[in-house]
Amino acid sequence: MSTSTKSSGNIMFTLFVFIALFIISLVVRGCNALVDYISEDNISTQTQTIVDFEKKLYDIEQKTKSISTKVETEISQMENYILPSLDTIREAKNTFESVSNEYDDLAIPDGLSDEREAIIKETKNAFRDAYKLKSTAMYWLEQYILDRQTESIVNYKESIDLANYFLTRGVTSIVDLEHKLGVDLSKTMYKGK
Repeated sequence: MSTSTKSSGNIMFTLFVFIALFIISLVVRGCNALVDYISEDNISTQTQTIVDFEKKLYDIEQKTKSISTKVETEISQMENYILPSLDTIREAKNTFESVSNEYDDLAIPDGLSDEREAIIKETKNAFRDAYKLKSTAMYWLEQYILDRQTESIVNYKESIDLANYFLTRGVTSIVDLEHKLGVDLSKTMYKGK
């Protein structure tokens, strides 16, 4: 064998070994990242992050409690042919719109797995959409008070039904996620509803 063939063989072998070691180091780093991801501390941190996010969702929603109660009282009077107060309906419409915007502006927490982050985004969007639809429902109820058109009350009912669907979906998503992480649901804001 000539010296140049032997030399090029050694270079190829050295290059092959270097590439193999580089690939092995990437695999080891990937495995270490996976171990870190599923380590107890990381899951515990992610669980607390999710519970804290749920509290933020709940705190925003509480801003609607008073006006929601007023609206429910006003709407229940419709059975007695008493129309809701236009001022109350407009206040509710504005409150629900404002809350929808707060949900939209709510930041998704860092440090979550891609799967958990996707669930949190879906939950946030469900709450945002629910309150946007509640605001729309109040618009249609306001229109009904002003025009007494059946179409307005039908649109109100459809918007409320869809809003309730999104709220249920949002609550279910966060509670299911917490349940999978082993959270004691009796101590969460939505208490496993």
